[in-house]
Amino acid sequence: MDAALSGVADLGATCTAAAGRAPRLWLKTGCAAIVVAAGSCSTAAAFQVEHAEAQFIEREYRFEMTAVLEAPLADVERILRDYENYPTLDSRILEATVIERPSPDTAMLATTLRACFGPVCRTVRRIEEVEESPGLLVAITDPERSDVHFGETRTQLADDAGRTRVTYLTRLRPKFWIPAFVARRLMLETLEDATIELFKSVEKQARGE
Repeated sequence: MDAALSGVADLGATCTAAAGRAPRLWLKTGCAAIVVAAGSCSTAAAFQVEHAEAQFIEREYRFEMTAVLEAPLADVERILRDYENYPTLDSRILEATVIERPSPDTAMLATTLRACFGPVCRTVRRIEEVEESPGLLVAITDPERSDVHFGETRTQLADDAGRTRVTYLTRLRPKFWIPAFVARRLMLETLEDATIELFKSVEKQARGE
């Protein structure tokens, strides 16, 4: 969620190629947000993506999504706020730890992930401040302690007749170099595929599956 995100979303991935596709860089942002998808972008029947768009704008990788999860809002929010459970949402997340709670509604989250460019992989670390409010998680990266120059993820949740509508936006500018042509395109694909895969896992756990 990159939490959620926030999220968030969501850096990291194994060097496994997606089925029928080239290997991808993966990232996770904001408690919830950026994780490489190891499978296709297709979604299960219960998970509905209403809008998804990945863009490279002003040196930032951006992804926005609106989706509906077949699970109650309270359960989805509970999963997204259980930050240290994130490695169970995706095994490529090596570690997620709440290192501090400056206030009851603020968490400092440290995440360690595995990022790959084809056969070359690296460990990526980031520290985020996650602001929690009812139905909303906002994660802001601390660039001084992270491998990104800038990162922000907003995950908004709303009840939709017993289901959960997710409005998700993440923005990311890595410190490490990403080649402009093929790798940039793969990064944008990763933002879309990975976020969808992450929220499918959230839905599954929220339903107790």
